[in-house]
Amino acid sequence: MTRHRGHRGLSPLATLLLALAPPAALAAGAQVSLSLHVIETSAQGAVDLARPQGVELRFHVADAERFARSFDIPGARILGEELVALTLPIDPFLPDEPVERHLQATWVVDFDQPELASAAAMDFDLSISTPAALVARLQQEVDALLPEKTSRHGLLIASQAVRAGGGDCTEHAVVTAALARARGFPARVVTGWVLVDGAAVLDELPSDAPRFATLGHAWAEVWQGGRWHLADTALAEESSKVRYVPQAEWSNEGAGYAAALLPKIALLPRRVELVVTGD
Repeated sequence: MTRHRGHRGLSPLATLLLALAPPAALAAGAQVSLSLHVIETSAQGAVDLARPQGVELRFHVADAERFARSFDIPGARILGEELVALTLPIDPFLPDEPVERHLQATWVVDFDQPELASAAAMDFDLSISTPAALVARLQQEVDALLPEKTSRHGLLIASQAVRAGGGDCTEHAVVTAALARARGFPARVVTGWVLVDGAAVLDELPSDAPRFATLGHAWAEVWQGGRWHLADTALAEESSKVRYVPQAEWSNEGAGYAAALLPKIALLPRRVELVVTGD
């Protein structure tokens, strides 16, 4: 999942892309923390992620059949024993409607624990009428609870993340879901990837830095007004600069949650291609 921390004014995504370049790109002395799941990404043709119609996302994997079955979204096509394709644009939300567990306190999203209960008891306008306002309020609260953007904690449940005071994308996602559920908003954690275009993130992309990157990532979704809405408090304002590719809901929120994620991690692509098909 995405591991990042900002340095010397650089955004998390900008820091990451510079870190993927050879050392010369870091001449300014910026320290970096790489994502643990950064996937080599190349492009064939004039790919524009802002207007991705006619672009195919091709995953080079060890087992195409298993990888294709791992998606909770339709459209994964097997092109060979080690190749799976999805056509962009992809709806960033999984198709299911909320169920009872999306409102419950669980082992992972444990908003009934003191660390989360006290935060959830803060003044909160339950009549918030727009998804943007709801996500903005959750963003504000998560930033206050998780000021340290770091990967050193591993996979923490929500109350542990609050006690630690920081985390990466997984910690941000579970805390976001916990705060939403505590207020009666259905919420879930989704795992997948984000596609990053360096030209949209950096004012000047170094010639030896990659133009595109694919990052393993986790984020929260909250339900309001009859649909799911993105609540990615890890990337925050940069969420509008990337393309989300959901793979599956983090549905096992019990004590065995970490073991349940291992099969997904084992299926990580070796590399990704963005191919202009013209369709």
